[in-house]
Amino acid sequence: MARITRSCGVLVVAMMAASACRGGAPRAGRAHDSTIGADRGATARGDAARWARVGRVCWPSAPASSLSAARRDSLPAPNERSPDDDDRWVRVARTVPGGFGGYFVRGGGTEVIYLREPEKRAEAIAALNVHHITGTMIGPDAVAERGRWDYVQLYEWYRYLTTRVHERGITSTDLDEARNRIHIGVENEASRGGLEAQLSALDVPCFLVEIEIEQRAQPA
Repeated sequence: MARITRSCGVLVVAMMAASACRGGAPRAGRAHDSTIGADRGATARGDAARWARVGRVCWPSAPASSLSAARRDSLPAPNERSPDDDDRWVRVARTVPGGFGGYFVRGGGTEVIYLREPEKRAEAIAALNVHHITGTMIGPDAVAERGRWDYVQLYEWYRYLTTRVHERGITSTDLDEARNRIHIGVENEASRGGLEAQLSALDVPCFLVEIEIEQRAQPA
């Protein structure tokens, strides 16, 4: 799927043939420490990547809150005449049993889908294959892993945040369905602190946004 981002991670590139990066503006644990994630991939990008501190204690049981109706109404209307890949994925995700949160291919060729209810794996795969949304037929051996967020939640929060977060020093943004979260890259700790202040003011849920200090590419 297309992304409003200035850099692509390896997992995003591995997603599907239709995935791409496009330039543009930002698309915008443990009980005592919201920097420790609630899922297996929390620290996969290293010490520089961690969950955003959002102004509250983040328990592992923190709810995966959807964007409120009032905030959803503030979003610009999708382009019905020229929908992008994200628009199409959202429409399909609304029809998939189990709360579909993303698809990717792990090293070794294992297909993985995120579901909020992994026990509905067979029904979800059947629904996804009706629409061929991944560009291929998902195999019967695909693994279902529990995701905190479904794709509709990620998409709506992503669209909302990218129109409201304006911290200087943001280097990239990504609706990262391969890791079931929103990923934002920043230049340094000062930029991360400023971004976290904005996210806190926007009352962003726990374990939604991961922030990573990234190095800008040096000109050739």
